[in-house]
This record gives sequence, C-alpha cells and structure tokens, in this order.
Amino acid sequence: MHTVWFSLYLPFLIFLVLGIWGRFCGRTGAALIGGCLLFISLVGVLLSGGYGLTTLAIFGPVWIVHLVDWGLLFDPIGIEMVGLILTILLCVFVYSTEYMSHDPYLIRFLAYLSLFGFFMIVLVTAPNLVQLFVGWEGVGVVSFLLINFWWMRLEANRSAFKAMVFNRIGDSFYLVALVGIIVTYGTVDVENLLFLDFTLVLDGDVGNNVIRELLAFGLFLAAVGKSAQIGLHAWLPDAMEGPTPVSSLLHSATMVTAGVFLLVRFSGMISHTYVMLLIMMVGGVTALVNALWGFFQWDLKKIIAFSTCSQLGLMVVAVMIDANLGLYHLLNHGFFKALLFLSAGSVIHGVANEQDVRRMGGLFNYLPITACCMLIGSVALAGFPFLSGFYSKERILFSLASSSGWFGVLLYTMLLLTSIFTILYSVKIIIGVFWSTTTRVSGFSVLELVHESPLCMLAAMLILAFFALVFGFGVEGWFGGPGRLAFNFIPLEIVYPSYKWFLVILLVYLAYSWRSVLRRSIFRINVSQFITLLVWGLSNRLGFISLYRCTAGWLLRQGYTVSFLLLDRGVWELYGPTGIVRVCVKHFNQMLKLQWVILSYYLLEFFFLLIMLGLGLFWGFGIITILWLGLLLMQNSKTIKNTI
Repeated sequence: MHTVWFSLYLPFLIFLVLGIWGRFCGRTGAALIGGCLLFISLVGVLLSGGYGLTTLAIFGPVWIVHLVDWGLLFDPIGIEMVGLILTILLCVFVYSTEYMSHDPYLIRFLAYLSLFGFFMIVLVTAPNLVQLFVGWEGVGVVSFLLINFWWMRLEANRSAFKAMVFNRIGDSFYLVALVGIIVTYGTVDVENLLFLDFTLVLDGDVGNNVIRELLAFGLFLAAVGKSAQIGLHAWLPDAMEGPTPVSSLLHSATMVTAGVFLLVRFSGMISHTYVMLLIMMVGGVTALVNALWGFFQWDLKKIIAFSTCSQLGLMVVAVMIDANLGLYHLLNHGFFKALLFLSAGSVIHGVANEQDVRRMGGLFNYLPITACCMLIGSVALAGFPFLSGFYSKERILFSLASSSGWFGVLLYTMLLLTSIFTILYSVKIIIGVFWSTTTRVSGFSVLELVHESPLCMLAAMLILAFFALVFGFGVEGWFGGPGRLAFNFIPLEIVYPSYKWFLVILLVYLAYSWRSVLRRSIFRINVSQFITLLVWGLSNRLGFISLYRCTAGWLLRQGYTVSFLLLDRGVWELYGPTGIVRVCVKHFNQMLKLQWVILSYYLLEFFFLLIMLGLGLFWGFGIITILWLGLLLMQNSKTIKNTI
C-alpha cells in the first residue's frame, strides 16, 4: 500500500526538492534527480499490479469533514490515466532539460512541471468529488504559472489570464454540481454515487428526474471549460504563448484531458439523461469547427492546438457512445499529440524560434529525425491505418455509421468532415515544413541556422513515436475492440477508411480545378473577394475572438454604469449617508446653526481657559524660579562671608 502512495506522489517530492534545494543541486543535478525520481515513479506504478480489472481503494487520514477521506481510487480508468501522465511527463521533463537550457529559471520550470503532473494524478485517482476538485483546481493554477512562465511577454500574460478566466467559469459549474450532488445523494464518494444513481436507473427513474438532468448538465459545463469545448474554447489556442514543453504536457496528458476524464468517470450517470444528446452535439460542433479553423492557420503550434480542440470534441462524442472508447482515444491522442508538440518544438528550436509555416520548407535534409517523428505523429493524428490514432478514430466513425436515425447521420457527417480536414492540415504541416522546396526569408536565411536537436530531445521524441506506432494496436483488446478483423480476407484497417482518403484526394483535386475555372470566370473579382473574405473569416475563427472582446467590453461598461455610477454614486449616495446628511442640513438648518453657535462658544471658552492655565503655569514657574535663584544667592553670600 505504501509503495503505491510513494510511487504516485513522487512528483510532489520532486517539486519540493527542486523548489527548496534546486539552486544547490544546479541545473544538471536538478535534471538528474527529477528524471530518476520520475522514472522510479513510473516503474513503481507499472509494477503495482494496477492493470488488473479490480478496483483498489486506499484511504488515508480523514480531512475537512468526517465524510471526506484523502485516498486513492486505483481502478483501471485511473491507472491507465496515471500511466499516460507519468510517461508523457517523463518525456517532457527530459526534453525540457535541453530545450529550456538557455532559460535562467530552468529549475523552477522543472518544479512546475512536476507539480502539474502531481495535481493531475490527484485528480485521476480521487475517490471522491472533493479530492477530485483539489486536483481540478491544482492543474488550473499550475497551468496559469506555466503559460505565464515568460511573464515579461505581454501575450503570455494575456493568454494566462484568459485561460484562468475561462476555466473559472467552468469550475463554478463544478461547484454547483458538487453542492447539488451532496444535497441529492448525500455522498461525495465516486463509487457510492454511481451505485446510487444506478439504483435510480433500475427503478425506472430515467429521463424524468429534473435534478439528475441538472446535475449532469453541471458536470458537462465543468468539462466544457477544462476541455475547451465550443463557447469556452478560446483559451486553448492562445495557451501556445507558453514554452513548447508546457503545450505538449497540457494538450496531451493533463489540463485538457481533465474534462474528458470527468465525463468518462461519470459516464454511467450522464448516459441515462437527455443531456447526453446535447453533449454529443456540442462535441461534434467543436470537432468540426476547430478542424476547419486549424486548416486556415499558419502558426505551427496553433495548427496543432486547434487539432487538440478538434480531437477533444471527438473524445466527448466517443464518451457518450461508449466510455471505454472515449478513454481509448484519449490515451492514443495523448501519445501522438505530445509527439507532435515536441517535434514542433524541435523544428522551432532548429530554425531560431520561427513558427510561421510559410517561412519554412525543405527542412527534411536538415532535420531528418524530427521530420520522421513529425510524420509519424501527423499520420497517427490523421487516422492512417495501423497507427494508434486509426484504431480509436475509425471505431468512433464506424459506431456512428452503424447507428440509425437522423441524429446519428448528422454526427457521422460532422465527424467525417472533421476527419477530412484533419488529414488536410496534417498534410499541410508535412509538406509546408519539410517537403516544400521554397522557403521565404524574413531578414535572414532560415536555412543557414537549421540544426538537428540534441540527444535528450530526440530520445523523448523517439519514445513517444514508438507509442504512437504500437500503442493503439497493442492495447485494443483492453477497451473492447475487435482487434484485427478481416472482411473477405482483406484487413478491415484498409477496407473501411479507404473512402475517406478517396474523398480527401477528390477534394484537393476539385480545389485546384475550380481555382483555374474561377480565374477565367467573368465573376472573377466578386468570387475572389468572397473567397478572400471567407479565408480571412476562417483564419480569425469566424469572429469569435472579436465577439468575446466586444462581449467582455460591453459587460465591463455595463458593470461600470450599473455598479459604480447607478448604485455606488447614485442610489447609495442618494439614500445613504450622504443623503441623510443633506436632509439634516435642509430640514434642521436653524438647529444646526444654533448648535454651531453653542459649540463655538464652548470652544472659545475652552481655548480661553487653556490660555489662562498656560499663563498661570508660566507665572508660577517664573516665581518659583526667582525664589530658587534668590535662595541660591543668599546661600552663596553666607559661604563667602564665612570664608573671609
């Protein structure tokens, strides 16, 4: 038991060691201590036997109230998430020791990374909603510190505050749902809560209980803030202002997966409500819209960030279809998304911090290992057969394709378009960065500064590339997958997704064909203006950022007008102390004048008495001084006479 506690909470020990004694250890010592302890933590978790089908609940001391224990819920869902978190955290930690080697605050950065992983472990192993909320808020606070790590940059400040504000909106709904669960069920224990809800389902109380619908809706809104669903998604692409290792950890294994994990954990409670349909629709819209926006971006990290938003929407839909399927795609996505961000960081590191895809090209000969890792991550993201992303993404599409009804057809169409645009921007990254022969120059030649990344960075990328290649196939049986099926002796992995790749090729061909047709058209100017406007709108997220800014500005102005001018300077002063004084002055003016005359008389008399007292004291002191001097002279004269 103690081994499990020690293995899981080693990241917190790393945070304490590096935070307190890091400056005495030095950069190399801090990197070695942190890396070794993280490796011990990962090995300890793998050897703990937690990959069985049983649930191990370990409870520590009672805290807060007598109903809340600090413990560990070591079930298959939690242990799979812990394995993902520690693996990616170790790779990002090793990668950061070289990527951030120029930063004077490297040790503090490594300490923040360890604390980030610790709070995520607290979240996924929490046996009750209160402890889960501690991890929930912990990852939010540490994400603010990491996004704003380069605090001297104005954009980093703005992005960190935006992430904090948007997440606080979602967290408020978590608190509302938590209070509602305590009032309704009388417990915060996860297993007891799911059991009580299951008994309600068996009793036939499904879909008619308004309270259960509201609680499910509150949990979903909490997940919307953390997992950046449509409406509260704007903070995630802007979080790229932090260092690239932060983006890799945040997008793959920690912050953004917390909301999806919450839905997975309480899927048994949510799946029996009508809110499930709303969740699936929001997830489908999030996946499609962000895939479309990501295709029209040119910043390398933002393209990958929008793909994260899109894949999060896909996970939300998958969780409502089958919780195991959603968790399966979450794990697959974690490995290849971490690989994509670390590969992007390797490219940015090699080309002197350049992030614009239009200013890259032809880098395959300069960055061959990075190019191979980026290729593996991109094709896994696109769902290429036999890679990790394929086994979960195609099962999601297959599940929707086999469903009946217009709702399933609509979701299938949305996710199919999402998959097509995912392929397109994945190909855009590979061609634009590595295989394009043209390179635009901005002040200096980028190619003159290109160099392959150091060994630590490449080692972390190669480990993640291995998992992106084999993880999906290796663990498919754990999540109820069919494995390697055959359809007329042809592998299903090749037959089923072939039409999707055919649609991609057809779409690219039509785009190039219609471009030449539009150039010859008599409506060339109007069509060109329309296409320019459309591309500009999609590149700027269809005005969502402007909408947020206008809405926030309007709310602040209304707050100033209502709270300050109307209430504070208006109502409170009119009917408050200022108003009371004005009424007294108006209706009791003569009395106030009389009181002022009397007060003035007493004040003058008081000052006169003070003056007389001062004169008296001065006069008495003078007389006493004269008498004392006289006596002193008389005594001296007697002494002189006796001497003579």
